[in-house]
Amino acid sequence: MSYVRKSLTTVVGSIAGLFVMAVIAIYLFVGITFLSSRYGLVPSEGETIVSQLGREVLGKNVLYFAYQASTALVLFLAANTSFYDFPLLSAILARDKYMPRQFSFRGDRLAYSNGILALAGTAAVILVAFNAEVTRLIPLYAVGVFVSFTLSQSGMVRHWLRLKESGWRMSLAINGAGALVTGVVAVIIGATKFAGGAWISILIMGALVLLFYLIYRHYRWFESAISVDAEASGVPAAVAVEAPREHVIVPVDSVNKISLGAIGMAREISSLVTAIHVTDDTSTAESFRERWQRSVPDVPLLLIESPYRAFVAPVLAYLERLDAMETRRITVILPTFVARHWWGRLLHNRDVLRLRPHLRNRAGIRVVDFPYRL
Repeated sequence: MSYVRKSLTTVVGSIAGLFVMAVIAIYLFVGITFLSSRYGLVPSEGETIVSQLGREVLGKNVLYFAYQASTALVLFLAANTSFYDFPLLSAILARDKYMPRQFSFRGDRLAYSNGILALAGTAAVILVAFNAEVTRLIPLYAVGVFVSFTLSQSGMVRHWLRLKESGWRMSLAINGAGALVTGVVAVIIGATKFAGGAWISILIMGALVLLFYLIYRHYRWFESAISVDAEASGVPAAVAVEAPREHVIVPVDSVNKISLGAIGMAREISSLVTAIHVTDDTSTAESFRERWQRSVPDVPLLLIESPYRAFVAPVLAYLERLDAMETRRITVILPTFVARHWWGRLLHNRDVLRLRPHLRNRAGIRVVDFPYRL
């Protein structure tokens, strides 16, 4: 009962917060529109309407400059939302195989560093290309924003039609109306500002959709090419009969031809082989363990939990502890996929490539590459 009460309190609080934000936004919009019409202000390339209104109401004094600084801070906060949401969105797309997998990795500061760097680099290129002129950037921004609104509202329409949860008809009507309104605005802006730069946003969005599809198709092809039967193993038995002098560690991500080939190579080096798997989902990891035990029952699998999807740090920590405890030499076999094209190298092996430099100079650890070609 307490859980239900807490959930209802959270929902009511969220709705109340959204309602207050909507009221404030409407109040500011109506107020700025009314005052701008009373003062006869018109847009110009040299000064925004907000700046003109502040100068007319407050005069050009300390209050005016404080007003301008506050406006700038609000814009900085608005820009910061992109650096928070885009890396998260890119990580979700990467996990669904629509973007390179390295976008799903978190950096040392537990942020999706690759998404942040990609967004910052793209923003810098756009600013340089358009000479940071607001009037040239607005058509790009407006089309992108309203297309995003339309897609998100349309996604919610599909959500309500598919699940049909309690009160879904009202929610369907609200999201459907929102999708219709924002879609009409997006079409109007795209048509009226097409020659002014809106065509760039439309072209880039189409190119991104095509790129996402090609990346998804490549990952599906790759998984099909390296997949094995559920009960298949194909791993040779260990050739050494004497006491093993090496402990071979093999990072694996799934039961496939690459991981099984690396295990086979490890068996030729030593009879003592351990497979390690880094995961952030314990339930999925347990199902993976069950399949691993069916395919390679005589090779133990160690699951390393990494709730923030970090790969290098957990593996290094495990190897350091193992090196301190072991009297044998440790050999780490790094399975890598040899891509046929340069763009294939961008989509594969990034976690292994990040691990290799940290192991090269460690005295008690030997690193062996296992290249796999299709």
